[in-house]
Amino acid sequence: MNQKNFTNAVSDEVLVKIIDDTLTFKKNVKNRSIKKNLLKLIPAVAVVALVVGLVNFLPLLSGIIWDTPPADAVTPTDEIAEKTSSVDLFLPAKIEKTFFEEKILAYITDERSADVLTAYYNLKDNFYVLDVDMSTERESNKLLDIISEYTDVTGDELVQMCIENDIPYIDPYAHVRFGETRNILLLDIEWHTYDTYLEEVVKPYRALPEEKRELEYLQTIEKFLDDINEKKFHMSRFINGKSDYEYEHAGIGFVTGGPLDISEYCDEDGYYIFYVYPRALEPVTYYDENGIFQVEYFTGPKQSPIQSKSEYDRILKDEIIPFCDDLVERGLLTQEGYDFYTKKDLLEYYANLYF
Repeated sequence: MNQKNFTNAVSDEVLVKIIDDTLTFKKNVKNRSIKKNLLKLIPAVAVVALVVGLVNFLPLLSGIIWDTPPADAVTPTDEIAEKTSSVDLFLPAKIEKTFFEEKILAYITDERSADVLTAYYNLKDNFYVLDVDMSTERESNKLLDIISEYTDVTGDELVQMCIENDIPYIDPYAHVRFGETRNILLLDIEWHTYDTYLEEVVKPYRALPEEKRELEYLQTIEKFLDDINEKKFHMSRFINGKSDYEYEHAGIGFVTGGPLDISEYCDEDGYYIFYVYPRALEPVTYYDENGIFQVEYFTGPKQSPIQSKSEYDRILKDEIIPFCDDLVERGLLTQEGYDFYTKKDLLEYYANLYF
């Protein structure tokens, strides 16, 4: 499938709708405590819902993002192809002298950037040793940015260098189940049945006092219930053994025009294939000064999903952060919302969310 067809397939067939962190409705619900209670009772609504086909009964889900189809539908173009690595770039405690000089330092053409790097990595015997006094994330990110900008060194190469030179390396994602690359998480999902969704989602919402219920939302989850019975809707109940209720993490669901074989979205061992990249970003949702609900989208070139961490980093820095900074200054976005929309590392976020 070429890139044009891939983009069309996503836009025509795969819609993803999410509820933002405050369970924002199209209506301006004034009682914030009601929203918090709804989140506790119905955590399954805080979903990343994969929607295959056109769906018109989800008016209460405030955000829309584009998710990605299975891996065989993705054919990177020359514009987005880049050197892949199963391990993110990191700063080893020590780097072997030849590796440092020939694979890193030799490629840094900016003298000031080279000076910054050698100010933190000091040559001792046959190794460049990282300054033990470097303690801030800002300093660490500065060095990583330099290495990433000027060199082709990957996290995998740094791991191999550590192994060959007996340099300690601790994988922060050792507990995470990955697919072929670290852009793919493999999730062990127990899906809701008709009975569990009825008992754990629909009935508790029906039992709320009338003044605390949203009719449109009730109709939506009742529609979901009917579709579960017809295998047109699949919603996660547990992900990697974690309950949506206990952990209040984002569930995953599919809505289709007809019965769906969920195995199409799983690997041969039955694990659901979750893509960190390519990934369409959740939009920033907020109420403006006039109380009007607003949605701002951020996508890659040609309105496509974000294809890589480097692309995400650019959009985060140049577009998302300045936009959210402005909303905070205008009092239209809370710090909690700001932190959610300006996630520094999507792999870290989703790995912590699901594992």
